[in-house]
Amino acid sequence: EAIEGSDALSAVSSDSLLNLLALEGELTPGLVPLSVVRRGTDAIRMKISELTSQEMNAIVIDAETDSDLQAVADCSVSYSDHILVGSAGLAYALGSLFRRDIEPFALNIRTNSPFVIVAGSRHQVTKSQVESLASAGVAEVISVSPEPVLGKREERVVYSRQVMADLHRILSDG
Repeated sequence: EAIEGSDALSAVSSDSLLNLLALEGELTPGLVPLSVVRRGTDAIRMKISELTSQEMNAIVIDAETDSDLQAVADCSVSYSDHILVGSAGLAYALGSLFRRDIEPFALNIRTNSPFVIVAGSRHQVTKSQVESLASAGVAEVISVSPEPVLGKREERVVYSRQVMADLHRILSDG
């Protein structure tokens, strides 16, 4: 289903991730299409090499199924200098590459050092998790509004600096 203009929080002019990435102006996105993903990790690597040789600096890899996401994850181990961004499904596929010999377990982490959690999903589960952390008094929430981010470059810079100042203040306070 196309999302073009239908999101009340962050209306977009296109439902193409390539177009949205290109709007920033500093990114030159390229696509690894689903047909390539379905041919396996070697085909994905070849396409990524082709795109990076054309100076594409944001590679979008199409995927629909868990198998597609696993192929992307399997391929990712060849790219330690790249940053992966994706869905929970991709995170699960990446996780399957490590420590397959142990059962999942919950961590109870306590630290005296400040840390940052970025929760960008509008999913109800994410919202509940953020609210739980805030209501327990273990987190301070900085809500980022999409409007300034979608505005003119000067507005984005001012807003980004404001958010970073808030973040610095919170982290400095511990």
